Amino acid sequence: MKIVYVVNNRFIQFAEKHDAVFTVSSFTDMISKESLTKRLNVVPGQGVDIAELNMLITRYAETPAMIDVTLGAKRPKASYFDAHKHKSRNIVVSLAEKITDQEFVMDLYFDGDNEFFDDHMSGQHIQGMGITEAARQAFLAVTEQFFLPDKKRHYFVIHRMETEFKAFVFPIDAYARYFVLSDKRSEKGNVSIEARIEIWQAGSLCAVCQVSFTAFELSWINGREHAAATGVLAARTEQLTQTQLVA
Repeated sequence: MKIVYVVNNRFIQFAEKHDAVFTVSSFTDMISKESLTKRLNVVPGQGVDIAELNMLITRYAETPAMIDVTLGAKRPKASYFDAHKHKSRNIVVSLAEKITDQEFVMDLYFDGDNEFFDDHMSGQHIQGMGITEAARQAFLAVTEQFFLPDKKRHYFVIHRMETEFKAFVFPIDAYARYFVLSDKRSEKGNVSIEARIEIWQAGSLCAVCQVSFTAFELSWINGREHAAATGVLAARTEQLTQTQLVA
């Protein structure tokens, strides 16, 4: 049995440099022209819709019975409520699976039309800002699912976020491990968390993110945010006024 990977057309540079990797377009072209002599195990990579891939195999393959599809990411994609993204293509994590009270696991989902690839996609790997965004959405999703059970809307304020990149992440299946290091809840209902997020692929640790943040109830943070914005505007106006007086 031969193993091949199919990735979104956006990742053509990755596909062109590896014989075992195809874009959706090149894979469709291949199976429509070749009669397979041995079974083909197809592993969907980033940006590939499983239902669409199966449809293409059924429609275009000369020998569809010779093709098996192996699922990489198995957990359902997170929702807008969990990842705080309106457009599905910009959601890059799955719903979190609870391992223990302090450990959670999520699959990564990088759509070919994701915002991070729209204006900058070079080389074969997923760019660093995409990985950082995966870590950010990971702490949002875990917090929304497991630490804010009342489902009230909260505003997340990041106090610190540091990411160390250890290896490239390529557009095949990958996942995030999320560890809660500490969590505190105030009388006002705000939740403060320190966490470690690890990005893994093919048995290798690719990135580590240390983050501390607080999830504030909207009714509490809105007043604080407005007061802070008013203060900044007043300070900047005073600076400009003094500059004009000096001039």
